[in-house]
Amino acid sequence: FAAQYMSAQGEARRSIMNNQLMKGRFSTMTLWEAATLQKLCEDEFQLEMIEAGAEEIESEDGFLTVFGAMEDFNNIASKLSELSIEPKESGLQRIPSMTKEVSPKVFASLMKLIDRLEDNDDVQKVYHNVEFTEALASQIEE
Repeated sequence: FAAQYMSAQGEARRSIMNNQLMKGRFSTMTLWEAATLQKLCEDEFQLEMIEAGAEEIESEDGFLTVFGAMEDFNNIASKLSELSIEPKESGLQRIPSMTKEVSPKVFASLMKLIDRLEDNDDVQKVYHNVEFTEALASQIEE
């Protein structure tokens, strides 16, 4: 029993430390993705989402992405439901407070590491603060 207790206590400490490390570097935001609007115009939708607590709304490739504070998750969910919009994806996401530029060589190594981490069944989500640019991606593909 003592070994299990010590193991659980160690995991709790690591979890607290990880949360403290992430606190200043990443902010937790709600993320909602939905197909483009059929009934509402985009301006009306934006006003409704701002009223619900959305901080940013992006429209790209036929999808709308709504970002908001973690505390507004339920408000945004209720507003989307009220507007008869079913999200394709929803959840919490960590957004970096600052991004870091790296060389193409470092970027390639990091992408390999991230791919390996994402392939691991024990890893749920991988977050990083590396600035991704199309120029870096094209240099790696060459």
